[in-house]
Amino acid sequence: MSVKTWRSRQCGADTSNDAERVSEQRAVMMAQATFPYYLLKEEAMLNKVLKETVLSKVVAIDKLQSGLASSLRIQDVMRNEIQRVQDELSCITHKAKQLELQVSCVPCIFHIYFP
Repeated sequence: MSVKTWRSRQCGADTSNDAERVSEQRAVMMAQATFPYYLLKEEAMLNKVLKETVLSKVVAIDKLQSGLASSLRIQDVMRNEIQRVQDELSCITHKAKQLELQVSCVPCIFHIYFP
């Protein structure tokens, strides 16, 4: 005969079931009382790690944005400098053509005045 059967005969089935339920409820309550503390502590640590990760990524993104803005400013300055040099080259080319025409006309004028 098992202990459970013997108890149910001695004390009645309701009493043993109640005692088992109470002990199970106590065990569950103890587990619930300690479980949330560890769960909350674990969750807090995880949140801290995730926040630090997010913040480090935000800092990295800020640095990248700053670098990009700096590169765009440098690109704009270089574009303006290239345009200035191209304009200057165009002026020099135009002056060189004028000089070439003047030099090519000098012999013509020289022959006119000194035949």
